[in-house]
Amino acid sequence: MKQFLLFVLILSVFTGAAQCVDPDITDFECENPSHPITGALTSVLNPFPHDINRSENVGKYIDNGQAGFDALVVDYGSPIDLSVNPVLKLKFYSTNSVQILAKLEGGTQQELFSDFSQVNTWQEFSFDFSASQGNGNTRVVFFVNPGVENGSPADVYYLDDIRFDSTVLTPCEEPFITNFECAPFSNTINGALVTVGNSVSGGTNTSPNIGQYTDDGTQGFDALVIDYGAPIDLSVNSIFKLKFYSPSSVQILAKLEGGTVQEIFSDFSQVNTWEEFTFDFSASVGQGNTRLVLFFNPFVESGTPNDIYFIDDLQFGTLERTVYSYKNDTTGWTPNIPNDVIDPSSAIDNIVIQAGATQTTGDLLAANVTVASGAMLDAQGLNVTSTLDSQGVTNVFGTLTPNASQITSNGTLTLKSDENGTATVADATNATFNGAIAVERYIPASNRSYRLVSTAVENAGPISSNWQLNTHITGNGGASNGFDETGTNNPSMFTVNEQAAPANYEAITTTATNLEHGTGYLLFVRGDRSVDLTDNEAAATATTLSSAGTLFRGNLVLGNTQLNTGDFEAGGNGSSLIANPYQAPVNMEQVLNTATEINQEFIHVYDPTLGDRGAFVTVGFGAATDGTDDITNFSLGANAGNDASTTQASRFLQPGSAVFINTLDPGTDGTANPSLTFSEVDKAINSPVSIPFETPDAVDVNSSNALVSINLFDTAAFANNESPRDALVVRFSDQYSNALETTDALKATNLDENMASMADGQLFSIQSRALPVDEEIIDLSMTNYTMTDYTMKISINGLDDVNAYLVDNFTNTSTLLENDSVTLVEFSVDSSNDSSSSEDRFDLAFAKSTLSNTDDQATSFKLFPNPVNNGVVNVELSQVTAGPAQVHIYNSLGQNVQEIKLAEIAGVQTLDVSNLSQGIYIMEIIQDGTSTSQKVIIQ
Repeated sequence: MKQFLLFVLILSVFTGAAQCVDPDITDFECENPSHPITGALTSVLNPFPHDINRSENVGKYIDNGQAGFDALVVDYGSPIDLSVNPVLKLKFYSTNSVQILAKLEGGTQQELFSDFSQVNTWQEFSFDFSASQGNGNTRVVFFVNPGVENGSPADVYYLDDIRFDSTVLTPCEEPFITNFECAPFSNTINGALVTVGNSVSGGTNTSPNIGQYTDDGTQGFDALVIDYGAPIDLSVNSIFKLKFYSPSSVQILAKLEGGTVQEIFSDFSQVNTWEEFTFDFSASVGQGNTRLVLFFNPFVESGTPNDIYFIDDLQFGTLERTVYSYKNDTTGWTPNIPNDVIDPSSAIDNIVIQAGATQTTGDLLAANVTVASGAMLDAQGLNVTSTLDSQGVTNVFGTLTPNASQITSNGTLTLKSDENGTATVADATNATFNGAIAVERYIPASNRSYRLVSTAVENAGPISSNWQLNTHITGNGGASNGFDETGTNNPSMFTVNEQAAPANYEAITTTATNLEHGTGYLLFVRGDRSVDLTDNEAAATATTLSSAGTLFRGNLVLGNTQLNTGDFEAGGNGSSLIANPYQAPVNMEQVLNTATEINQEFIHVYDPTLGDRGAFVTVGFGAATDGTDDITNFSLGANAGNDASTTQASRFLQPGSAVFINTLDPGTDGTANPSLTFSEVDKAINSPVSIPFETPDAVDVNSSNALVSINLFDTAAFANNESPRDALVVRFSDQYSNALETTDALKATNLDENMASMADGQLFSIQSRALPVDEEIIDLSMTNYTMTDYTMKISINGLDDVNAYLVDNFTNTSTLLENDSVTLVEFSVDSSNDSSSSEDRFDLAFAKSTLSNTDDQATSFKLFPNPVNNGVVNVELSQVTAGPAQVHIYNSLGQNVQEIKLAEIAGVQTLDVSNLSQGIYIMEIIQDGTSTSQKVIIQ
């Protein structure tokens, strides 16, 4: 054994405080211990001031790990009085897990072992020597890591607050595991857990002590293990409960092991507040499990090695449930309706619909919801923590929040859709769905148009027993192929062949074909099945597409067998139609952020309310995650007046919808390798309402610092304030270049009019360019005219240094596009004249602006009348300086078309401009080397 050192000789770091007094032996703050201590112990500054020990000084003990029973000895010199304070306590810190053996000697000896210590944290050990009262012991001996002889000669441990105490901790007793006030735990707990004072006291937990769990956030499945050593008796107490406090929102996974495994996930926790979680293990009664394992923030590997959580009141028990029962249509609810403001149901209660039909306008929360056979529940929303069993009819109109529950449909659960909205399913990662579920997609009576549609269920069966029950579907062969008969039997339902070069629509060949989950369809919707197929002018009606099958949950991974692998530079069009796999809106920016070899900046949504048969809307993602600053090719700009947005297409892809994306291959080998994954976390249940099947509401338009936006209207439709037929946007910034880049959105082709800007042989719905310069030309493309008379509504924002013009190459005219305002340009198309209907009929041209003053001291003047309607304009000079004044008049192309010399007098002078044709001109007056300009309109 190592040489003992007198403790009283090595307290040089003490600050001169008074000597410790019984029942305290030492707290290392007093000058001397109450009784001499021998052993390799010194007083040092606390190197680990946290958790339960933040005192200034502690004891440092060096143990000879090769001698099994070297020790610290506290010598009282006389029998120790244990009559009042029989419990020996000390705080302990170790870098490895060890035990302490505390022993009374000098009389009738007694030995007590501690639990194995936690690692790298302070914890307090207690040794109850109440059985040794009157036994004459005169010494307390501490053996740290007793019996161990394979350590090093200098193993270091830290001790503090060594004392006798009157407190005798009561052992924890089943079904209670621990409340951190009793000790020891009723069953062994292994893991990085220590008892600490309740530093986050409040709310539902004000107890003195709590458990602190240190989670290695870089390990997905480190855990606390509660080992019973024998099968856990769940026959009476099958509900595991604990209180939980976290600085971030996380989940807890509770798992029974050792028999038939059962896993249950909690909801995501609240932040910085105590809440109680319950885990119903009643299904594991008699399954022989011997361990309860708790995973905090399971799966997560992106945290830190020291993520801290607090827990308390770990126990098995029973739930005090309230059953909210709808007896029948006469009796109604007992004790009251579950969404009652005063007495609402909770996450542990049950809801039972026994008979009759009931309707709730608010969301329902319950552990178990049962709809008996023959009964009906119309619920706005359902939040279910354990089970939903629909034996009767269950209709959900809002959000179904399944948590980690079991959802059993028996074919009678429907996620509804109507003019008020479409039911959604929140994160279903941990839920289980049994039986067929019907999902609906309401389509209003807006117009007869194509829609891009999809289904959120698998194993739906043939189209004929799903969507064809709700709307006519026509095709080649008519009734012989299961289609609805028309005079032409033209197809009305298509899929997209992604692997064709270019990708193209392919008509379905029979309605006996299965309706496939994960497939986007182009479907022409006339209305419901009451529409007269013999009348092409029959008014559209509302209809609701319905399909039934297994609700999809989890991830959907798309690769190069589902996505177009075309390389644009090698001739492929790289366009893929992808379907929303969920019965929930999906944030497409979030989906594309993790995609590879796909343009992550844009999607192409088909809006059926545009024009006669709909048109594609390109949605570009802004910085705001709520989509408030997203841009579309139908955006008019912030200074375009009070125009309503012409589309509700947004980043939030609605349930029952599909959308086009573009492959973006970084190489030029002709073959890309795109991939994309839809995940449950991409659901955007609380996203702003954006329904591409409905007429848009009035909303503010988007803005850009520099922007040209063109909306193309049928002139008659424009006069009636109807929707445009197509649109484009060119945006300018010194952050963009004129080369093809990811900030450019390629044009998605419409069935009717197509308008785009052109560059490098590509067509763009949104083109991003460097700021325009003098004499720059941007080619426009217009094809597939279906009308004769058109109106372009052109908005220009933020182009202060150049003038923009719309050039009509057919009529050889140019129209000045006013900055920060809207210009209307009417034109006609003669389909028999190739030049009139030519794709490249229009260009955007830019010329250096002559509007800015060359000198702040330039002569100022007034023009009247303006507009000029009789060939005469009056000029009033506000002052006359030395030298003659010269007038230059420029046309919209910046050409000098007239010069006039003014008399050297102040006042009004009359100028003859009758030789100028109608249009907008710039009048510049130059005098003494200074100039100023104004716009004048000649009528």
